[in-house]
Formats: sequence, C-alpha cells, structure tokens
Amino acid sequence: FISHEHGDHTAGIPWIIEINPSVLCYLPASYAEQLKASGLLPPNSKSVKKPSHLYGPFYSTGDDFVAFREQGLVIKTDYGGVLITGCGHPGVVAMVRVAEKELGIKIHTVIGGLHLMSTSEEDVELIAANLKEMGVKQICPTHCTGDKSIAAIKASFGDGYIMGGTGKEIIIQ
Repeated sequence: FISHEHGDHTAGIPWIIEINPSVLCYLPASYAEQLKASGLLPPNSKSVKKPSHLYGPFYSTGDDFVAFREQGLVIKTDYGGVLITGCGHPGVVAMVRVAEKELGIKIHTVIGGLHLMSTSEEDVELIAANLKEMGVKQICPTHCTGDKSIAAIKASFGDGYIMGGTGKEIIIQ
C-alpha cells in the first residue's frame, strides 16, 4: 500500500519487488499512471482512484482529493475505523470525511503524518477540534506533522494522544 508518489514513501518499491516479485501493491491512481508511463509499474499492482474495499478489513480512501492526490488506508475494527495516512496532504479532516461518507466507516483512530509543520497553532487546534467532533478518539501524529503541531494535538487529545515514532508498535484489534 503506497500513499502517494513522494520519494520518502516510494524509494523501497524496487527492493520489495526484487525480494518478492509477486507482492500485491495498491497504488494511488495518479502514481500508477506515472509508473506505467515510465515502465516501472510493479507487475502485481492495483490502481486505486475512488474510495474502495481492498480485502478483509482493509479499505482505501482513494486518491481523488482536490488538494493533493494521496490515499489513506482504513482498517475496519469492532470499535470503529483506523485511518493510516502517509502525509495527510489532502487534509486529515477531508480524509476522515471520505472514510465516513464514502466507505461508511466512522473513524476512531488516526495514525500517520498530518503535514501540519507550517500550520499555525490556532489552525492545528481547530483541526483537532474538528476531528474530535467527528468522533476521533485517538491520534498518533508522526512523520511530517511537526513538533509544535504534535504538542498542540497532544494537548487537545490528552489521553487519546499516542506517541509515535520509529519502532513504535501499535496494536490494532
């Protein structure tokens, strides 16, 4: 599952294909088109544009966002959905909204990059309030969220904040 075409999210694809040529790779439609044009499309890949069920408890938000082409992974659990973002370029609120409206999955937990490093504290607080209003109970901001934004999210979510980072294990049931 590849969220979007940025190199820090795609650089490992050739290595993965080399060690497991039959691996199934879900790619955002916009990136799959680029790979196909350059002759680098993994042999066993699926292009995802619209919100859709992948298999089992796994869904994609699709990459059909106005602000930026990126898909999020949604895992359906007994207590609600878990949204895993790469960078959240389309906006985490928009991604949660798609999961709920298009997939019918109410998001309980958000994990991943939220691309808020240049966002004002006031706007981060508004985003956190919107997420809580939408029913998000837990959040684990990582990657490109930014330290100041992470601090504001932590303050807003309190016990619902999960500290992430390299090597962090989060059990999803």
